[in-house]
Amino acid sequence: LRMECCGVCHTDLHVKNGDFGDKTGVTLGHEGIGIVEEVAPDVTSLKPGDRASVAWFFKGCGHCQYCNSGNETLCREVVNAGYTV
Repeated sequence: LRMECCGVCHTDLHVKNGDFGDKTGVTLGHEGIGIVEEVAPDVTSLKPGDRASVAWFFKGCGHCQYCNSGNETLCREVVNAGYTV
C-alpha cells in the first residue's frame, strides 16, 4: 500500500505521552489511506490501483470475554496497526 494520507488522533497522543507504555521509535499515525501497489497471488478482494485504508484494529486473542462479545478492541492481547504491527 502506497500511503497517501494518514490522520493523527488522540490515540497517537497517548502513545507519544507513554500512556500505553514505552513505544520509543514508533511513527505516529494509524488512520491511513493509499493505493494498492501489489497483492499476493491468492488475494481476490483487492487489485493494484485500488484505494484501500488501514484499520486500527488488527486482531484480538479470539477467546476472551471481549472477543466473544463483539468488543475485540478491548481485548487485553489486542494487536493494533501502527502500534504493535
